Amino acid sequence: MSTKKREAEQGAVLAEFVLFVAVTMMGLMLIVLAWRQNGAHMEAVDVAQAAARSATLGRDEEEATSRAAAVLDALPDTGAAECSSSQTVVDVSRFQEGWVTVTVTCQVDYTGLTLITNAIGTSVTESWVEVVDPARRTLGLAAEG
Repeated sequence: MSTKKREAEQGAVLAEFVLFVAVTMMGLMLIVLAWRQNGAHMEAVDVAQAAARSATLGRDEEEATSRAAAVLDALPDTGAAECSSSQTVVDVSRFQEGWVTVTVTCQVDYTGLTLITNAIGTSVTESWVEVVDPARRTLGLAAEG
């Protein structure tokens, strides 16, 4: 290899290595971002399911709402690592028809990821509809659950 060619390639390996590290780090950040988004989705579904299931055990709309609120109050205030904040709506307007709907909106927490903050405003909204079991209500089994 000639001296001129060697001088022209000087630093090329270092530049390739720096580029490889930068692309790899961005790829890892995207994986963590997707992981947190999926975790927030699963957390929202879990909370909505638990609250809706508990609400179906009430004998009327008021008791259904209080049962769902009791489940939500039992959750930690800070939420999981994936949700920085959440909002829950319990809809018992179709309770007499046999349906309870719980909607959970979770603000995804991106803190700790470089250059990504919660200013992005990414949130996950999940709803869960649970069927009210009339036999549990009329036979008095709801008080046991």
